Amino acid sequence: MEAETNREILAALPHRPPFRFVDEVVELDPGRRGSGIWRIDGSESFFAGHFPGRPIVPGVLVAEALAQMSGVVALGANFDLLVVPAAVASGSATIGVTNGATEIAINDFDEGYIHIDDDAGQGVMYAITSHPLVAGAGLFTVPLAGDEVVQVAMTTATTVTLLQNPYKGALVTATPATGLIIGCGISVIAVSGFGWIQTYGPASVLLDGTSTLPVLGNHVRASETDPGAVTKLDYDESARDEAIVGYVMEVGVDLENTAIFLTIAAQ
Repeated sequence: MEAETNREILAALPHRPPFRFVDEVVELDPGRRGSGIWRIDGSESFFAGHFPGRPIVPGVLVAEALAQMSGVVALGANFDLLVVPAAVASGSATIGVTNGATEIAINDFDEGYIHIDDDAGQGVMYAITSHPLVAGAGLFTVPLAGDEVVQVAMTTATTVTLLQNPYKGALVTATPATGLIIGCGISVIAVSGFGWIQTYGPASVLLDGTSTLPVLGNHVRASETDPGAVTKLDYDESARDEAIVGYVMEVGVDLENTAIFLTIAAQ
């Protein structure tokens, strides 16, 4: 990835050295996946005590680096808080915005949404229809879907965010998660293929019972250690406030599938 683009993407992260653990973004598929590099030269202060003569990067910092890279992906690669370069009249079927540094592929936001974040027109979300490729930093004339038109006029002080359809580019849940939990695959789905995803009712789901096996009726959330699995939601764990995926229908075994009543569609 070009140096200038890298700087712009990393600038969007709130972290700064010495507590930024992503030095370079190698690959980025906005809102879906990405890879990066954290450069270590051995002079880092934590090596002095972890461990003398046997330098090992602390696991908590590895987890933080992963979380920061996930943040880069989740930021949507400059698709947040985009500027409206010219006033948009009420009744318009398009909204012009200045794209960030990342190119927008053909129909990348088809069936997605444009959310009006701030200033004139804020608090409204519009559906997007098919569109052409948009260059990085180029003007994106966002076409609204169907009969939708702008409800409240916008000014050049208005900012917007582009959101892909949450079902576009679905992946097995990463650890840590890099996007919304949208459902449970009920069959094998080929890469770039189509398939069915269940969002409500009884389903067979992989169970992570490393800490505590959930019992009948317990709520479950996405696992932070086993991709595609669920684990017990412990309301006493302040750091574990992820969305509820469903509840347990049978007591399962660690790393085996169990019956979960999904409630994703009901949230």
